[in-house]
Amino acid sequence: MDVVTEDISGFFDLNISSSTQSDTTLQNVLDRAAMLGYNTVAVNVTADLDKLETVTSKKKKMRKAAPSAEEAAALTDGFPDPGAITFTAPVCPRTGRRMRVLKRVTLEFTGQGDLSRIGRSTNLKKFDLLAVQPTTQAAFNVACQTLSVDIICVDPASFRGFMLNRKLAGLAARRGVVIELVYAPALSAGSVRRQLLLTALTLTNITIGKNMIVSSGATHEHQLRGPHDVPYVAELMGLSPAAAKASVSTLAKSTVIHAVGRNRTGFCMAQLLPDSGESRSGSAGVTPAKKRKTAAC
Repeated sequence: MDVVTEDISGFFDLNISSSTQSDTTLQNVLDRAAMLGYNTVAVNVTADLDKLETVTSKKKKMRKAAPSAEEAAALTDGFPDPGAITFTAPVCPRTGRRMRVLKRVTLEFTGQGDLSRIGRSTNLKKFDLLAVQPTTQAAFNVACQTLSVDIICVDPASFRGFMLNRKLAGLAARRGVVIELVYAPALSAGSVRRQLLLTALTLTNITIGKNMIVSSGATHEHQLRGPHDVPYVAELMGLSPAAAKASVSTLAKSTVIHAVGRNRTGFCMAQLLPDSGESRSGSAGVTPAKKRKTAAC
């Protein structure tokens, strides 16, 4: 995120999928988000942590051939590179300002394997937001208790059978980590919609409807809903009217602030200021930002 001059505010969608989209489709989704009135969105790339090749295995495969520049760069990490996500940040018609587009990575994992790779990765540090999607009970426990991330994305299909209590959810909340549900997959399939609502009601009963954000997870522009409509979806999931509105505004803003602190200093900034002019590339690079006060994460 670039140097900024005024408070970031407005509406947020922190999960617009880029994993299966062409550049044109992604651009259409971003343009639609700006038209609907979103001020900040995050383009998300998903990777399976358990399937990612280690640096060692890559070196073994390539030891007989001289790597290209791109391959040589990949040898140092193995995680997705945010530089591969390209777009143009559109202008919001209602404000006349360029929409802030962040880059996010979501790591699916089972809780097995070398999780320390997350902290060592150079590529992951280039992303604005770091999320995990646990697929087992053990992974969910680790995500709530110890992982230094910003978002825990819950997949209703994997969540079935998880044991969740208020103590576990409270650990995530105290560390500034939010729980995310996405609504786009439930727009077409009735069975998916039922599973999402059941999962959401389970989570809201445990968390008392707090510390939860609702994002689109959209892969196409028709899956996006406006920032004034999403709170109604969130209320169907069991959130109170106030929590539903916060899920796309103030709580989502706090998530971005938490990410800034995690990326830069290990502290959560209490104030985030958007930049005065973003480049047409829409890239949200990480440079020092002004801050008014800080609080330890």
